[in-house]
Amino acid sequence: MSKDTSKEWGMVHSGRRVFPFDVTVEDINIDDICHHLGNICRYNGAPDDFYSVAEHSSHIFDALRRDGFAPEVQLEGLLHDAPEYITQDMTRPRKNALKSRFPEAYEFLKQNEEDIGKLVAQKFGLPWPYHPKVDEYDGRIVNDEKSFIFGPGKPWTHGGQPLGVDIHCWEPSVARRQMRFRFYKIMRELGRDG
Repeated sequence: MSKDTSKEWGMVHSGRRVFPFDVTVEDINIDDICHHLGNICRYNGAPDDFYSVAEHSSHIFDALRRDGFAPEVQLEGLLHDAPEYITQDMTRPRKNALKSRFPEAYEFLKQNEEDIGKLVAQKFGLPWPYHPKVDEYDGRIVNDEKSFIFGPGKPWTHGGQPLGVDIHCWEPSVARRQMRFRFYKIMRELGRDG
């Protein structure tokens, strides 16, 4: 089926055209995901040192692995922010403001991100929605990140105990490789193709 090329599209690292509101499972590519997430800085670029979504995702994976969760759950943790390779990382304050001021736009963007998440899960043979621990760990890691990236005494706190991971602020190329390494490692453990 050919896509309607009159729609807005964006180019991903591999050179493919992706229509952000008409994504298909064929558009989902792990190398594009790792590349883009390695280049996206969390916290809207506020850290003194670059801290990528790919590194964040790798730490979620590592914590789930450390805590004995099944390989499939570890993969879910690694890919939980994969839609951001198309949608970008939107900070919580922006999401909350959008939700209160423009609820229809918020719901549209939220549904778009969820639709892409479902396609990622489908592409890599994962259940949807992901295991609830993925969301819990995603919330808890904020405490580790903020204390390392911004230092003690900043006004931010987030619910729950820190996840207990070491933040490194990898360069984008390192973050991409680290995420890709974890992906292919867990896929081999699961006996799946990447």
